[in-house]
Amino acid sequence: RRQRQMCIRDSLHSKMILINYLTEESLMKNFKQLIVLRTKRLLKERNWTQFKLANEGGICYSTLSTVLKDKCPTMNSDTIIAIILGFDMTVMEFFNCDLFLPENIGDN
Repeated sequence: RRQRQMCIRDSLHSKMILINYLTEESLMKNFKQLIVLRTKRLLKERNWTQFKLANEGGICYSTLSTVLKDKCPTMNSDTIIAIILGFDMTVMEFFNCDLFLPENIGDN
């Protein structure tokens, strides 16, 4: 009986780890999509091209293009920082918009 309880507990623990991983992955994907949306909004507001942003941020145009087409499963912090610096903004300025309110970052 004790062995069965341990097996059940281990199984439950494994499932909880998987759920946490999937939730984190889903939240990160949603957060990445919000960064892409924010970037596209700023490009439109400023009437900028992706090429201009790439030059201003010191990022490879193909990298930026791939990220903004949502063909890149992840986005590293260097890319995010390059985008923010390209717009000549602080991190606070970039993330200070309705997109990043807690209710918008949740699991969609």
